[in-house]
Amino acid sequence: QRPVIAAGADLLGGDGVRELFRTLAAFSPVDRSCGAFVLLGGPNSYGGALLSQGEDTFDHHLNAMLNGSVRAMVCLETDPFSEYPDPARAGAALSRLEYLAVFDSLPTMASRHADLLLPTRVTAEGEGIFVNNEGRPQAFEPVFSASLPLRETGQGQHPPREFTEPGPDEQPRQAWAILADLLGLKDSLTALRQQLAAQNPLFAVLAERPGERLSAPGDAEDESTVPSPECVPENALSLLPVESLFGSELLASLSPPLQLRDTDPYVLLHSEDAKERGLREGERVRLSSSLGQFSLTLRLSARMARGIAIVPRQRGSGIELLVPGGPRQYGWLETEQGGQP
Repeated sequence: QRPVIAAGADLLGGDGVRELFRTLAAFSPVDRSCGAFVLLGGPNSYGGALLSQGEDTFDHHLNAMLNGSVRAMVCLETDPFSEYPDPARAGAALSRLEYLAVFDSLPTMASRHADLLLPTRVTAEGEGIFVNNEGRPQAFEPVFSASLPLRETGQGQHPPREFTEPGPDEQPRQAWAILADLLGLKDSLTALRQQLAAQNPLFAVLAERPGERLSAPGDAEDESTVPSPECVPENALSLLPVESLFGSELLASLSPPLQLRDTDPYVLLHSEDAKERGLREGERVRLSSSLGQFSLTLRLSARMARGIAIVPRQRGSGIELLVPGGPRQYGWLETEQGGQP
């Protein structure tokens, strides 16, 4: 009686989410509206969105880097350069920076190019708050101490970790604590939450009612405009990069046991689309797109939509460039031996 469609924003991207709402509006009769539950791209996406301003997107900062008005950047436990759907444009912006400071615990593209790298603790080594998909703050506490092997913190119930011995100034700290020091603020979560609540009315409940939902402003943009028609190139397939079960997420790509589960990069195509192009299951094919050419294994399915080529992303491979959630792009498939796409 009250249908709801759940969708992933990291896969759809901004254009896809807007198209979802337009579709729901078109299929909603007066007496029964269709709802949507959009799953955000990662932990604390809701909280980050509440803190940002309308123009405060990475696209906005990327343009500023390219035109030279932004020449220094701080990356706080994030790597926008490897997550941006246009790697060439992101790389060009990165090369224009005169100074890059990175606070992170992971080996990322940003950390490899950093002029200053300050080590931070992973989530399980720290404390703080994530704002979940519902807008509700959820606190977390340390599971184990930073720089101590699990042999000690796990009472012998876990294989040991290995560490190099850090100096007194190399001990990893939580990112918020580093920022507090640099800004001359108190190194106290309680004090920082009170200050945030005082400065930003959206976070006022943090100081007094930390479990209460945070509400976004109600003046959302009007997305009712109809998108302009798009010309589809001849014989092209709509290219849909997706996250793979193993290997897409950065932490998973750094796990040796999960790396053993990696498969050869592949592209998934409808059986009829493959038949029309003279392609067969299991053969090596060349995918050509605006991002370059990729050698992939062809897999077929009759359960997917026609006209789409699904490519699961894998870090450390050539298709790492294909980032889910970007603007619509097209690709062509042909056998690696040659022939017409």
